Amino acid sequence: MFKGIDVSYYQKKPYGYRYKKFKDAGWDFIIARIGYAYAGYRNPDSTFDHNYNMCKKYGIKFGVYFYSNAKNADMGRDEAKYVLKLLNKRKIDYPIWIDIEDNATSGKASPEQLAAAARAFCRTVEAAGYKAGVYASYSWIVNKIGDISDLHKWVAQYNETCSYSGKHDMWQYSSTDTVPGFKGRRDVNKCYVDYSIKEPEKYSGKFPALPRRGYFKLNDKGSNVKLLQAYLNWSVNAKLKLDCVVGPKTINSVIIFQDKNGLTEDGLFGKDCLEKAKAVKL
Repeated sequence: MFKGIDVSYYQKKPYGYRYKKFKDAGWDFIIARIGYAYAGYRNPDSTFDHNYNMCKKYGIKFGVYFYSNAKNADMGRDEAKYVLKLLNKRKIDYPIWIDIEDNATSGKASPEQLAAAARAFCRTVEAAGYKAGVYASYSWIVNKIGDISDLHKWVAQYNETCSYSGKHDMWQYSSTDTVPGFKGRRDVNKCYVDYSIKEPEKYSGKFPALPRRGYFKLNDKGSNVKLLQAYLNWSVNAKLKLDCVVGPKTINSVIIFQDKNGLTEDGLFGKDCLEKAKAVKL
C-alpha cells in the first residue's frame, strides 16, 4: 500500500525542502491538478508545473487530475485532449484522473451520460499512452455515475473504512490530516496499486480469419497465414518468417501456444485457439 496527497492552486507553491521532508518521511506520491473546467471554459492550474518539477527533483511519484464539467462523451473527450495538450508528453507515474463532482454541471447529467463522459476521457488518455481513471465520492460513484466497472477508480469517502465494495485503486480517506513537510490540512490517500508494474496487454495486431474448414493445417497458404505467424511471434516468441505458408515451424509454434494455454496439442489452429488468442494478455 502506498500513501500520498493531492494538491492544487489552493495549496500554493511550497518550497522545495518541504517536498524533501515529505519524501524522507516515507510518503510516496502526489496527485496534482493540471487544470479545471468552469463556466464553459477550461483553465490550467498555475501550480502544476511547480508541483511536477519538485516531485521529479525529489523522487516523488506523480499523477494528474482534472476538475471536470463534462456531461457527455464529447465533453469528456475534449477535456482529455485539453489535459494531454497541457501535459505535453511529460512522463508521469500515476494515472490521469477525471474528477467528477461538480453539481452545477456534471450533476445535471444522467448516470449513463456521466459514465460515457468518464469512459471517453479515459479512453482518450489511454490512447495517448497514459493510465487513466475516475475520481469521485462514494456517493457519486454509487448513486450518480453509471456503470464504470471497466475503469480505474479513486474513491473519496472520509471514514475509517471505505464502504465501496467494487474494485478501486485508491481511497481518499480524509481532507483534514496533516503530513510531514507541508503546512495546513491536506487531502490524504491510500493507493493499493503498484503502477510501476506494467499491466498485461492484449495483442494489438489483426487476427487471422480461419479457413472454411475451421482451422489452419500444414501447407496452408495466404495472407491469413501471415497474420497467424505474426500473432505466434508475439504470443510465444516463435520467431517465424512471415512467409504466408504453414510449415513445420508454424505447426510447432501452434503446439507451443496450445500447451501454454491448456488446449489440445494437435498443431491445428482453430476456433478454440482463436478465441483464446483474443483473450490472451502478455
